This record gives sequence, C-alpha cells and structure tokens, in this order.
Amino acid sequence: MVWRVLTRDEIERTKQHFASQGYVAQWHAMAMEVILTTLGDVWWKKNCISGAIKPDEFLAFAGDSEDARYSYQDRIVKLGHMLYALKECAGYDAFILALKTRDLAPAFFELWVANVLYNNSYSVEFVVARGSKGEDYDLTARKHGVTLSVEAKSRRGGITLGETNLLHTLEKARKQLPSLGPGVIFISIPNEWTMKIGTEAIVNKSIDSFFNRSARVNYVVLIWHQWNMAHGARVSTSYFREYENAASRTPVKLRPIISPVELPSTLISLPQSFTPSFW
Repeated sequence: MVWRVLTRDEIERTKQHFASQGYVAQWHAMAMEVILTTLGDVWWKKNCISGAIKPDEFLAFAGDSEDARYSYQDRIVKLGHMLYALKECAGYDAFILALKTRDLAPAFFELWVANVLYNNSYSVEFVVARGSKGEDYDLTARKHGVTLSVEAKSRRGGITLGETNLLHTLEKARKQLPSLGPGVIFISIPNEWTMKIGTEAIVNKSIDSFFNRSARVNYVVLIWHQWNMAHGARVSTSYFREYENAASRTPVKLRPIISPVELPSTLISLPQSFTPSFW
C-alpha cells in the first residue's frame, strides 16, 4: 500500500503551518505532500518542484501568465485531492504504479471520473488492463445493485470539433468496454468547443449517430472545465451533460449518473462544488 507514510496528523500540521498564508497556500502545500507520498520522490522531483527541467506536459507552465499559474495550481490541488480521496478504492495501488510511467493528462481524467462517481455514492474500482478487447476499460462503478463498466476519454484542447473526430473518440471507447452489461463513456471536451456556434448541433448529431450504431453503451457523459468569476475571485468549475441511449442492450435506470445535473437546451449545466478531500 502507498499509504503507509503520510498520516492525518502530518497533513494537519502542514495545514496549520501555512494557515497565515490563506487556504489556497494550504491546499497547495497539503496537495504537494499527498502527491509526494503517493507517487514518490523521483516522480515528484521530475514534475512538481520549482524549476523542474522536463515535467509532464500536463504540469508544465504554459507561459508565465496569471492564467497559467492558476491552472498549474488548480491541477496540483486537484491531483492531490483525488489521490487522497480514492486511496481506499479497489485497484488503486496498481493504478498508481502504472500512472508513474503514463502521460498524466489521461490518467488525471480517469481519476477525475472516479472521484466524481465516488462523490455520487458509487463504489469505484480501478480496472487493471489485460490487453484484450473488451477488458481494457478504466473503471467499474456499483450502485443500487447495478455494476457499470466505465471508460474515460479526454480530447486535447486546440483540436477542431467535428462529427468525425468525436465519433472516433466514442468508437474507440466503445471497443474497450465489455460486450455485455451496462456501459458508460465519459469524455472530457475542451472548453473552447462549448464557446463555438454550432457546437450543440454537432455534439447531438455525433452522439445520436453513435447510439444508432451501438447498443453496448447506456450513457455518454460530457465534461468540460472553465474559469469563472465569483465574488471577485477566479473559480475553476466543472460542467457535466448526460446523454442516454434509449436502445441500449442492457437497460438500467441510474440517471442522473452525476448529480446535480440539469438538462438545458444549451451546453450549460450546474457546476459541481469542490473542497479538497484532505482538507
């Protein structure tokens, strides 16, 4: 187990040590401590220390702007938050071992999906990859006697939205899910997509076309993130929108998968609130 070093008392001492600097500094310091404990000294020094030579692209500063600093700090805090929150989940240790040698962006999104499901009262398990079709999905999530197979895919920013590339992502995810039992695909989309005219029509058409081809998948859930202003401060907000396949092979009634969820006429939904698990 990775959680044999860092204790709750040590986290509390870090919290008190940075109390005079405000909660943001506390969150950042506590998250760094969690990351160091979980991923180890080598990974931490390569990716998290100030002046790291060649960190993972996901944690590298995209310039010296205020936005870049906010985004970096947000990712550090959320990474620490998820590593701490999910440490008791089945399959966690194997996931962490693999994470150390993976690109962080897709692994981060898998953690994010696991954390969202966990916060919505699902029992979550990280699935160990077996290298076989239909067995390399990311998670299982159990609730009300139903077990969902879950695949998480992230689209990188800067890629132009089109029906073809969204369908390709969905098809790739579908092939990794088991042929039997209910399945869910989570897709992280760039916030820039939601700002463009015609996005909703393209997304709806893509998902309708996908559901017409596949009875294996019960739900598709889109996730996107953006910075908002609240009471004069920046707030990192996550939004969710769900789509249900009315012709799924194994019907289940778990909707909404994520709560609170609103199904509006545009790509705007209710945000999930956030407080770090280690707080």
